[in-house]
Amino acid sequence: MQQRGEHPARGPVPSTVPPFGCHRRDQTPVRISQNWDNLEVRRVRAADEKPLHGVRSSKRDFLSFPAAVKEDMGNALGIAQFGGTAPTAKPWKGLGPGVLEVVESHDGNAYRAVYTVRFEKAVYVLHAFQKKSPSGIRTAKRDVDLVAERLKTAERDYEEHHGKQKR
Repeated sequence: MQQRGEHPARGPVPSTVPPFGCHRRDQTPVRISQNWDNLEVRRVRAADEKPLHGVRSSKRDFLSFPAAVKEDMGNALGIAQFGGTAPTAKPWKGLGPGVLEVVESHDGNAYRAVYTVRFEKAVYVLHAFQKKSPSGIRTAKRDVDLVAERLKTAERDYEEHHGKQKR
């Protein structure tokens, strides 16, 4: 019979090693629960999966979208992380290749996420917003300017973390 503090195959565990799940790395106690939804879980990226970065408030804005919109747009962003292009993604006009947008409708509202795949090692979400343009289909100038500004921010961030982009 296994004793407390004893590994089934390796025998006694030194008393300096806390039982699994009882302490965080900083040795603060963790409350153990039978509810799986309160565990701290970090998904490990696949080898060919690029990290997804949000520029400024784009992540917070994206997370404020309705669940159905987040799911559909999240799938498109996931495809981009693996180097593909979702069928729902369209080129964003005005900033050249590698800048795309995903548009989703929900309850009569239009939601957009603009992202770039220009970088070899990362995907950046530049802007996520609910379209409220009074001019019909046209995207508000404020949003167009914000995407251009955030693309420059993403380029600086990429250079800082991954070095100069190879052209």
